[in-house]
Parts: sequence; structure tokens; C-alpha cells
Amino acid sequence: MLGKMTEDIEKKLLAGAAYSIFFEEVQRHIASSKILERDALTVEERKELSMRFHTIKGGAGFFKMKALSEHAGKLETLLMSPGTQGCFPEARELYKEICEIAKSMPEPVKQAEPK
Repeated sequence: MLGKMTEDIEKKLLAGAAYSIFFEEVQRHIASSKILERDALTVEERKELSMRFHTIKGGAGFFKMKALSEHAGKLETLLMSPGTQGCFPEARELYKEICEIAKSMPEPVKQAEPK
């Protein structure tokens, strides 16, 4: 689940608004990053993708999701590396791994509506 923390703390985090927002952002960023499957990317597209994965890296780090944070960080760096052009096998592989990790993220806990 969420790194090394007590079950009580994890439940509170999963029920919090911050995790719910982060969960939705991860899903949105991954969905809009499908352009990594193309053969070529512009500098602007790589920059935008790099920012998306920077956001995922930071949020995942906050929630102690080490694998997601590390993979997103590697992809962020790879996309902005000088001399890289378009999309390449390593970036595609990292993207696929991030998608798989994201599928295993716990769903946010829904709070009961106040009466």
C-alpha cells in the first residue's frame, strides 16, 4: 500500500482530500501522456510530459509510494535529457511501468456525507 506507516495513518491519508486529488491527477496525467506511444515528440511535448511526471513524482513521494515516485522521476529526467529526440524504448517502458503501478494504487476512501 502506502509505504511504511501504520494502518490507522494510512486509512486517514486515503480518506483525505489531498490523496483523492492526487489519485485523480495521476489518472489524468497518465491518460494524457499516451502520446509517449508515438514515434516522435516535439520539445514542447517532452517539456509538458516532464512536468506531468514531476508532479506525479512529488505526490507519490509525499504519500510514500516509492516505486511510483522513482519511475516518474526517471521518466521526467529522461524526457528532458539533452540530445534525446522523440520517444524511445526506455521512455515507453517506463511509461508502461508507471501505468501498471498506478493501477495498483488504492482507491480514495469515500467519506460519509454529513447529516
